[in-house]
Amino acid sequence: MKKIALIMAIAALMVSCRTTSGVTNGMSKAEREAYVAEQVYNGLNELHYTIEVSHMTQRRGGMRTLSGGYELEIKGDTVISYLPYFGDVYAGRTVPYGQQKGLNFTSRIYNYAAVMEKQGEYRIQFETETDEDRYLYTIQLFDNGKSYIDVLGENRTSISFIGNMKIAY
Repeated sequence: MKKIALIMAIAALMVSCRTTSGVTNGMSKAEREAYVAEQVYNGLNELHYTIEVSHMTQRRGGMRTLSGGYELEIKGDTVISYLPYFGDVYAGRTVPYGQQKGLNFTSRIYNYAAVMEKQGEYRIQFETETDEDRYLYTIQLFDNGKSYIDVLGENRTSISFIGNMKIAY
């Protein structure tokens, strides 16, 4: 019985201490950071990247942790937005009642701009529209893949998200 417990403990230790697999296996911390920064830059440059969202903040309310699966994807001149929305419609504005899509749509991007604000920090802005609303997305993206997304709709209150860019390791 002691041997089984010892083997299980060693196996658990090995799993918890394993290094990143794949491309970055064997790289130093500085090399991994440079690799991630290069992947972020390439994604922005090619207009092809995905941000996995882990938290959201409402205009009136606290931060919520999200279960997996929510993301924002940029593919050329198209945005695939699969994000939750909890908020209010502005007074005097209307949105379709009932089966609202919120921030779950695929649409064309207008006025896309990506600018390096500081070394290792990018600001991306673009507009898009659906049959429900027009949106302004502002993304603050860092070399390490961390990101902050603000979404401002014409008819709805704004909402923010925190996430990480998907990086191929």
